[in-house]
Amino acid sequence: MSIPLNHNTDTITPSTGTLAISGNLTVSGTAPAYIPTSITSTTTISNTTDTYVTPVFSIPANGVAAGATYMVTVAGTYTYASAGTGNITINLRLGTAGTTSDNVVVNMVSTCGTGSTNTSFVINAYVTFRSLGSSGTSVGSIVYNGDVGLGLLATYQTRTAAATSTTNVNTTATMYIGMSIQQANANTITITEAFVGPA
Repeated sequence: MSIPLNHNTDTITPSTGTLAISGNLTVSGTAPAYIPTSITSTTTISNTTDTYVTPVFSIPANGVAAGATYMVTVAGTYTYASAGTGNITINLRLGTAGTTSDNVVVNMVSTCGTGSTNTSFVINAYVTFRSLGSSGTSVGSIVYNGDVGLGLLATYQTRTAAATSTTNVNTTATMYIGMSIQQANANTITITEAFVGPA
């Protein structure tokens, strides 16, 4: 294979043996779909807007195999701000936009907890590609862990949700995987860690 060098028109073409590099090697271009992506700053939700909480993670057109599974992890804290106990919806999304307009593969809905201050939670979600093409299909699941009664989801310490049917996805176009969270009342959700990558 050939490895282009940044700021250099030459290439290194290994054949057999060991390639030794001294100094710094800089690789330019777009990271492939198997490179995990994480947020670099905290995200706070204190309104009722459906908010994308994960980094933008893209899979190139035709860059996924049937059976490939990707994982989304979101961790943070929840504070009840006396704004009411309406539903909180966690959406695992997959589509070609990289926004909240993408299809929901699976979601989880529950009333929020009360009386909590900076109560921690962790959400893990998975999406698996079943078939490929312009009418490809996928399935997904979500696992939530938090403090029962006080956490992001009021009556659950651990809760799971699995898709009951497949979701269509065009794998011949660039695709995006991520998670959005929406609450019916403006309490405070702080996302301290969010990761997307291959499972």
